[in-house]
Amino acid sequence: EDDCLLYGGHLASILDAAEQAEAWEICEQALEEDGNDCGCWIGLSTLDDPAGEEFSWLDGNELNFSFFEGIPQQQPNNFANRDEDCVVTRPFQNGGWNDL
Repeated sequence: EDDCLLYGGHLASILDAAEQAEAWEICEQALEEDGNDCGCWIGLSTLDDPAGEEFSWLDGNELNFSFFEGIPQQQPNNFANRDEDCVVTRPFQNGGWNDL
């Protein structure tokens, strides 16, 4: 979020399937232009939860929609017992969300 603020923006909150599709379209364009295949960060994290388990939107919107199911590897998963607090869309999973 701090990097986004430097450029006058914010990480996106994605509140429904239509916003997911729109955000993924924008992300895909940016990835193609940059030659990047890492995905796009979104404004969902566990940083506000002392236990680091409950995801919430950085802007305070309620979490009523998620696209973790867009990735078949049981996301979010804190892979290899790492504390994965932030969320990125994955290009090879059609914008499915992955905790990192």
